[in-house]
Amino acid sequence: MSGSPGAVYVSSDIGGTFTDTVVADETGTVERYKAATTPDDLVRGVLDTFELAGKARGTDAQGLLPQVRLFSHGTTIATNALLQRRGARTGVIHTAGFGDTLYIMRAYKSFGLDEAALKNYRRLVKQQPLIDRTLIREVPERVDYQGRVLMPLDEDAARRAVRELIDEGVEAIAISLLWCFKHPEHEQRVKAIIAEEAPDLYVTASSDILARMNEYARTVTTSINAFLGPQVKRATGNLGSTMRDQGLSHSPLLMQQTAASARSSRPASSQ
Repeated sequence: MSGSPGAVYVSSDIGGTFTDTVVADETGTVERYKAATTPDDLVRGVLDTFELAGKARGTDAQGLLPQVRLFSHGTTIATNALLQRRGARTGVIHTAGFGDTLYIMRAYKSFGLDEAALKNYRRLVKQQPLIDRTLIREVPERVDYQGRVLMPLDEDAARRAVRELIDEGVEAIAISLLWCFKHPEHEQRVKAIIAEEAPDLYVTASSDILARMNEYARTVTTSINAFLGPQVKRATGNLGSTMRDQGLSHSPLLMQQTAASARSSRPASSQ
């Protein structure tokens, strides 16, 4: 390929072993480059592929980056962290009386079990939740299925719960209150209290990420987002700032997979 200053379109993917980058130019020519993933500094692996791509065009990474008109990026950081259970130390705040939501789950799953195994309740084992039981807190508040406030949020109790979790060294907090998709104000107030107590703490409110029926699904989704969020935020923030410092003229476009809209109205069998 020539050292032409024409625009190029680039997409990179950070995997657990290799980082891959595809470069396409305005002539339709497509080239692929591969380098080892660098777990201690994931951006370095991306820049290594840019260095290879730059050399193929008669320049280097810093010479190539100003030519990039579009840069999209995908990564398995979150997938790997979830599989390895290597996320942030995360606390969860529930409505009083519902602190066992993650541990009750949906009773048990019977997929792949024969009839004899299904009848042996002593041997049925549930998956271990990502959240340690000692990091779950409950706060007095109650909203009904129509969004009517039956019990106002106890803000003093909420603040105590937040301070306890901070003292426990949490890096993130998930908030999942009953019927919050009908009345999100209580969750949003708890979120504001966390911001007052620990402005840099990573927070996910279920009314923001999955405002729909089904208490368990909403709680586990919120908890996973909080569990993975700090690591993904650091990695993507570092990628954007480093690439701009190296000459990229715009922020990377991040590829994502979203299972459901935050305002999904899909029916569920229970709250």
